Amino acid sequence: LKGAKDEKDPKEVSVGVLAAYFSVKAHEDPAVHAEAEAADSKKRKAPTEVVVGPQPGGGLPNRIRVSHILLKWEALTAHDPTARRAAPKGRLQSDAEKELLKLLQILNAMPQGTPSDAKKLSAKFAELAKAHSDCNSANNGHLADLGWIVPGQSDKDFEAAAFDLAVGAISDIVISQRGAHLVHRLAR
Repeated sequence: LKGAKDEKDPKEVSVGVLAAYFSVKAHEDPAVHAEAEAADSKKRKAPTEVVVGPQPGGGLPNRIRVSHILLKWEALTAHDPTARRAAPKGRLQSDAEKELLKLLQILNAMPQGTPSDAKKLSAKFAELAKAHSDCNSANNGHLADLGWIVPGQSDKDFEAAAFDLAVGAISDIVISQRGAHLVHRLAR
């Protein structure tokens, strides 16, 4: 094989190889496949083995620790057993989002970059959660956190935002069935 020159022997070359394997099922009915996929998405199950940190092949961790600030609005009618209070009368979704934007500005103005800054940011997030969040998790310990969550445990939009965050990062506003959230990832 000819390619890039090797420093030891200019006539020899180094070659890299990339192989891929694809498995294709023959004679599969697309309608049956679509039904099976829809059923599987409704049955989102938590993994049986908990693996923390980076996954083999670069996947997401099976669990993460998060804190959040939840603001509800009056039009949300679903019963929420984990709410610590009802939405204030007259609060609209846009009002909740505006309030979260103000909180996000406060958090984004804080210094970042050192471990000490990260601790201060988490403490400030917890302080704001205790003062503003409509979720009972605001009363959980000094970080006002939800604890460890696993895939399939929460709203899919909430999980997507939480699992995509780096440790110490804060999400943009996330809208779920429970309300509007700011999510802060505490650990992997």
